[in-house]
Amino acid sequence: MLRNPGQPIEVPEYSTTRETINRWIKTWGKASSKGKLSYVYLQNARGEYGYFVLKGLPVSYCALGTPPSKTKSSSYGMVNVPLPEMDGTYSDGAGTCNTYYGFDATTGAYLEFTIGMNQSFFLFDQPATLPEFSSASQMGPSSIEDVDP
Repeated sequence: MLRNPGQPIEVPEYSTTRETINRWIKTWGKASSKGKLSYVYLQNARGEYGYFVLKGLPVSYCALGTPPSKTKSSSYGMVNVPLPEMDGTYSDGAGTCNTYYGFDATTGAYLEFTIGMNQSFFLFDQPATLPEFSSASQMGPSSIEDVDP
């Protein structure tokens, strides 16, 4: 580890990272966000787009409802307890973290998708208006028109 007492780390006056985290919490982490829709746009290797409309956020298979370990005491002391992620869940950080699941906005149908192998996704809390997404094909039971106010 590099230690250089002659070059201290500055303390930020303001954290834009914390600002973004707080906006995430205001968007997805409040009681008023219950039932909020998310718009998931997938892009394949050919540059084609499709979309799902989900009730709530897509969730990675790495997200857990409980900690991935137990707290135990031994003659050496206590084992560290993992703290929850920003959204209140826990993560094991291994396994199929590139597989996500969610529920269709109007039918409640379960769906999952895997990212990787030249496929990526973009998540919005409202329908995307960028030209790239205008030709996105509906991939789940709900269309944007089904849920758009």
